[in-house]
Amino acid sequence: AQWLGMGRRLIERDHGFAETIERCSAALGAHARWSLVDVLRRGEDAAALQRTDMVQPLLVALQIGLVATWQRLGVEPDVVLGHSVGEIAAAHTAGVLSLESAMRLAFHRGRLMHEATGQGAMLAVGLREAEVAPLLAAHEGAVSVGAVNGPRSLVLSGAPAAIDAIAGELGRRGVFCRSLGVSYAFHSPQMAPYAAELTRVLDHLSVNPLARAMASTVTGSIAAAGTPGERFDAGYWGRNVREPVRFADAVAGCVAAGHRA
Repeated sequence: AQWLGMGRRLIERDHGFAETIERCSAALGAHARWSLVDVLRRGEDAAALQRTDMVQPLLVALQIGLVATWQRLGVEPDVVLGHSVGEIAAAHTAGVLSLESAMRLAFHRGRLMHEATGQGAMLAVGLREAEVAPLLAAHEGAVSVGAVNGPRSLVLSGAPAAIDAIAGELGRRGVFCRSLGVSYAFHSPQMAPYAAELTRVLDHLSVNPLARAMASTVTGSIAAAGTPGERFDAGYWGRNVREPVRFADAVAGCVAAGHRA
């Protein structure tokens, strides 16, 4: 999701966007020892973009900044949803999380998940969930479905050797598969200890009732405006780390409810 120079031109040319990024950077500064706005202004720190403890706050800040830019142009969403870490920006846009809480969550989520560096791998595959079940069973829990992005668009997550074996098998069958090029097994059982620690760290997370609807990619369902914020408490964000991203279900729910992009 990240690339060199992301956000730099907008920071230089859009005062409102730059101001939002500065506020995100200040909120992150209460927890991190590096400057978010400095990394984005330089735009050439390739090493930072390989570290999920830095990438996650950077992405959340950019997403919050882009939403604020659209809102200044008069565009307001009826419903929001986010993919994986993108749920933090979605929750902020829905009014569940203050800016300070959103950046605190992004910091701790990235910090904890960074500890899993080198332990996993992820693979995009062009199959349905039912079609990958035999492959997963053959590897006895070493790999699981990490994301369901569409009817035939999955991400598998797990041990590198098992992921490589599945990629080889799918290649021999002529089935689309592509490595995500990461050394983590996000949204898999490997994340369980980090999810538990995130829940503990966020024990007193402040949440607010939804100001607008939010489609959850943890549950795949839509929470209406006015839903108590406790639905998105610390335990929810632990699940966001550990459980599969139900993006396809969330999008289908939005379409069924009459929402259009």
